Amino acid sequence: MGANTGSTMGASTGCTGRTIGASTRRPGRTIGASTGHRKDNGRKYWAQRKDNGCKHWAHRKDNERKHWGHRKNNGCKHWVHRKENGCKHWEHRKGNGCKNWAHALGAQEGQRVQALGTQEGQWVQALGTQEGQWAQALGTQEGQWAQALGT
Repeated sequence: MGANTGSTMGASTGCTGRTIGASTRRPGRTIGASTGHRKDNGRKYWAQRKDNGCKHWAHRKDNERKHWGHRKNNGCKHWVHRKENGCKHWEHRKGNGCKNWAHALGAQEGQRVQALGTQEGQWVQALGTQEGQWAQALGTQEGQWAQALGT
């Protein structure tokens, strides 16, 4: 094990300040049982937990545990995961046919668009859309909704 091997393992395992080859700067030094060897045995060390089934944040990313990093690839109820699944989330609704404010004119059924000339925050449904869509009645109070005529 030379300087390159020692420095690489020291950086990847993230051992204590005494990494092999990197901080000691001894090219001929081999891996001892005090530092880099903990990765291969059954000691309770954070670098070793990456490869075993310990409860550690770095390990949960690669295993089937309830962790925020793991929920991105699994069917957990997480806001990051809802972007790729059919969950009811505001960021996910942009790409699906859900009732989201971000949908543009002429979109699918259930989408809403903002009416020109109305007050800020008021929403109406585009004319000529499919049945079941809603539009805000002109002259009503803010937040009140009425079904568009002709739907």
